[in-house]
Amino acid sequence: MAIKISGTTVINDSRNITDVENFGNSDTVYTGSGANLTGIQAGSSSFTASGSVTNGRAVLVNSNGTVSVPTASVRSTPFLGDETNIVSINSGYVRGVFDSNANKVVIINRDGGSGPGDALVATVSGTDITFGSNVEWSSGNGVSSFQATFDSSNNKVVIVYNDSSDSFKLKAIVGTVSGDSISFGSIATVLNGQCYRYAVTFDSSNNKVVIAYEDYSGNSGEAVVGTVSGTSISFGSATTFNSSSTHYIAATFDTNSNKVVICYNDDGNSDYGTAIVGTVSGTSISFGSETVFNSSNTGYTKATFDSNSNKVVIVYSDIGDSYDGEAVVGTVSGTSISFGSSADFQTDGNVENTDCVFDSAANRIIVTYEDGGNSGAGAVIIGTVSGTSISFGTKTIFDSENQGNYPGPIFLNNRGLLVYYDDNDFAKARVIDNIETDVTSGNFIGIAAAAISNGASGSVTIVGGINASQSSLSVAEKYYVQADGTLDTEPGIPSIEAGISISATQINVGA
Repeated sequence: MAIKISGTTVINDSRNITDVENFGNSDTVYTGSGANLTGIQAGSSSFTASGSVTNGRAVLVNSNGTVSVPTASVRSTPFLGDETNIVSINSGYVRGVFDSNANKVVIINRDGGSGPGDALVATVSGTDITFGSNVEWSSGNGVSSFQATFDSSNNKVVIVYNDSSDSFKLKAIVGTVSGDSISFGSIATVLNGQCYRYAVTFDSSNNKVVIAYEDYSGNSGEAVVGTVSGTSISFGSATTFNSSSTHYIAATFDTNSNKVVICYNDDGNSDYGTAIVGTVSGTSISFGSETVFNSSNTGYTKATFDSNSNKVVIVYSDIGDSYDGEAVVGTVSGTSISFGSSADFQTDGNVENTDCVFDSAANRIIVTYEDGGNSGAGAVIIGTVSGTSISFGTKTIFDSENQGNYPGPIFLNNRGLLVYYDDNDFAKARVIDNIETDVTSGNFIGIAAAAISNGASGSVTIVGGINASQSSLSVAEKYYVQADGTLDTEPGIPSIEAGISISATQINVGA
């Protein structure tokens, strides 16, 4: 690199300069990266690539002086961030849902054992979680339990709950996220009769909310289709999917077949674990035939859709087998579903309050539950779907001694969030991440200014330089290095600052 003084080149090649004793006057000391010095042409250096380097990708420097694109891999056990207090309220129950439009998590809780119902907006940045203020969505002491889904067509959060102060009627309310707060419309009644068991999902093909529930008075499983308009929701007529008592209801939407899958304990068939496929049309839903996925008393059923394998995954507690934790993979075809063999994720029994979500960053299933065989500790385990089967890694305890109650995993754009109720200290949240990388703040060297073939030399924009190999950047935003070397405005794990964007195609590295 040449050195210029007042625009005149005084040294053509500065690489061989050694033993510089004075630069400037005796009172001037230059430290740091040099990124903010003017008149000095900071920019790029030439490096040899180890492996192929993609233009515009962040690179790390290896111990032999070569550079590489960071390698992202799936962790053998999940990374868990520190516990963060959600609210200092004896909630007893907490759920959450991701608002993909606002890129926020809405956490739903209740003040005390039975309402009122509250909600607050959470922002996740790397391993940090911050919260807005609690907003009440149901006044009075009547909120017993609740579930939620996100309507991605209308960008609304839909909360479903049963109201113990009003004969345990099933009700719903629509929420709108704005910044760090949420506002709500009016409450709508889903079922006028008693309801204790229910589930909710969003049909993204028809842009409808589907609620499956047990009609306690009729001893039957029913489902209704909800339509969100503005800040309100209305419902079509109910359709019966099971003519007997229906317990432990779960629901998910299969985006491959565009079908709703409802899972439950069928009291009319020896309490077997059963699933059924629903097709939404307008404001109604129709069903195919019931399929048994577990020929034993089945409880604590939850379901999610694996969009990588295009499979439905059901997790449950096999009550007939000492409450062992099990999972099964389902394939939807038309209006029916078939299952592979079940797999255990815990064989010493006492599994309760299971939940699951698909991690699309790692292509894994995150399963959470209460480990009754371990004093009710909160546990998380990762499942991998292959064909019609699923296998599991080793469980991780996230909260011990009967503290991790009703754990619920939520997947964001790039990592998960775990929410739960801690018996000893109220509602909690912590980040859960399944991707690891070899890039660190210590070995991050810069951003490739050109594509470099394996073993070849090429230019890397280093700290203080302007990399012009980007596209579609938001101007004047801080960008972070991700696990695979891409750049994003959300911090990765670990959090490594790449620089500040100065145009849609340029980033000031290390600024």
